[in-house]
This record gives sequence, C-alpha cells and structure tokens, in this order.
Amino acid sequence: MKTRDYGGMGMYQTWSKWFKRQQTVPLLCTPYFPSWYLLMCFQCVPWSERSCCTFNTTHLTHHGSPYNFNFNHCGHVKNMSEECRRHFVQDSCFYECSPNVGPWAVKVTHLDRLLEHTGLPHTGRKHREFVEMKTRNERFVHVPLCSSDCEAWFEACIDDYTCTDNWVRNFKWAGGTNQCHPGSECRSFQDTFETAENFCHKVWDESWEVTPDELACMRIWFDGSEGNPNDNVAKLRVAELVRMANSGVPVLPHQSLVLMLLLVAVVHLLRA
Repeated sequence: MKTRDYGGMGMYQTWSKWFKRQQTVPLLCTPYFPSWYLLMCFQCVPWSERSCCTFNTTHLTHHGSPYNFNFNHCGHVKNMSEECRRHFVQDSCFYECSPNVGPWAVKVTHLDRLLEHTGLPHTGRKHREFVEMKTRNERFVHVPLCSSDCEAWFEACIDDYTCTDNWVRNFKWAGGTNQCHPGSECRSFQDTFETAENFCHKVWDESWEVTPDELACMRIWFDGSEGNPNDNVAKLRVAELVRMANSGVPVLPHQSLVLMLLLVAVVHLLRA
C-alpha cells in the first residue's frame, strides 16, 4: 500500500502526537486502553474494557449532559420518559466511549466537503454554525445502525415530545443550552418522525444510517462481557477505506489520519 505523506512525521511520531491528544479528541481514541471507571455508569458498561471517554464525561452523560443538551426541551408539555432517556444516554455513551467509530469520524469543518463527496444536500452556514456551539467539534456520519436497535429506540420514545426533527441544526442555542424556536410546536415523536428509520436518520443529522440486522451494523448497546460485536464492523469499514485510498477515491484529510491510526489499532487487535 502506498504510504501517504504526513508532513515528514514518521508513524511513531504521528501516533505519539495523536495519543497525547486523545483525551480531547473523543472520536480519535485508542481502542485498547481499559476504563474501569465506566462500571460506575451502567449505560456505558459495554465499553469498560476498551474506551475513549473520561470519568467526567460518563458521569455527566448519566446525570446531566456533557454538552448542556436539554432533553426536556418540551418539558412544558411532558418531560422525556425514563425509557426514552435511557436510549439517548446509550447513544451518548456510544458516541463518547466507543472505540469503533473512528472510520466514520468527520471534523465538523470538513462536513461540507463530505457532503460534496456523497452528493448530499449542502446546508452551508447551518453546518458551519455547528462548529461554534454548540455541542461537538467533530461527529460521526452515516454509521450503520442495526435496524432492530433503531426500532427499539423509536418505540421507547414514540410518546415523548420534541419541537424539531433535527436536533443538530434546528434548535435555538441560548444561555449555553438548546431551546425550541419561538412559535415552534411540541409534537410527539410519532407525529414528528412517523417512522423509526426517519427518526434515526434525522434526529442527529444523518449520524446514523439504518441498516438491516443481517448486514454489518453497529449495536448501540450490548453485553460487553461477551465481547464487542462492533469490532468487526469497524474492521470492515477500515478495509473499505483502504480500498478507496488504493483506488484513488478522494479521502478527507481527517479520514486519512483516521485510516492510518486505525490500521495500527487493527493490527494490535489481531495480534491480541
């Protein structure tokens, strides 16, 4: 495989520099360093053996929000149910803790370029505003989510309320948290999204791509004592990125670094 130029830094120097930053770049994290403190936060337990998140992040995920995100933005109608909140906490744990989402990681500043590559609609300023906020300075895009996980999530929230179908772009951010825009109407998830697939696709602005269970897809939550079923899904995506790079398909700068680091991680896992 042709070696890419990374500004003259060798593999070791690049890895070392990245490792020093891993606590502040949650999507670029080592997949084989234990985080036993996750046992204190039940919904993040699946990643207790190999995790990217800190104790503070997992604590806030369970007992508040690491990004001051208000899930009760329609609280004047009805607070979010515990069952629905549990699924969103699992989703947050997946984002913060999973060591497998690197192949789908995109710096928000690269998002417009990603949309150009995939042919998706260009949202321009709206996405650039996301950088300033709002919650995260990077995200994952089109991660294959097992359809049964999506359906269970939607079913748990079907009678809960929200004022928008896109929680990344359509909130008003004021006082450090998300608020419904004046004049917006709080409606049930059933009326807002209509279907589970539409919900999972839209709520986090295409972070998830609903995929049949029989295909390679991610589980938001699982029994970590029986291993991580998402490991193989990530390895398949890395192999796909390698094929893309070898065939000359454009790869985003952020993905190039992700590809290099994940190759090192996958080699380690195969040897373990």
